Amino acid sequence: EYRMRQFNTTVSVHHPNNRLRFLVDAYLSHTQNVQDFVQNHPSHALVQFNLTQPDAGAILANAFGLPESCWGHHNKNAIRKTGKPPKK
Repeated sequence: EYRMRQFNTTVSVHHPNNRLRFLVDAYLSHTQNVQDFVQNHPSHALVQFNLTQPDAGAILANAFGLPESCWGHHNKNAIRKTGKPPKK
């Protein structure tokens, strides 16, 4: 409840048509709160990138000093890829 009060939204999560708007508002508000926190605490570093970028691994490797091979896509969702659950 505390965290939910930390962002501004006038959208009710209880109405089915508003759930996506609520989640978007929550995401944007959280992102802004993190950016504000880092700006107010210069000893912290913030690495921002688009997770779907093809070069996301290179960005993380550069930011954290670990090989790009450490930043891969594991446990991919087979259902999303094929539309069917994997055969057992």
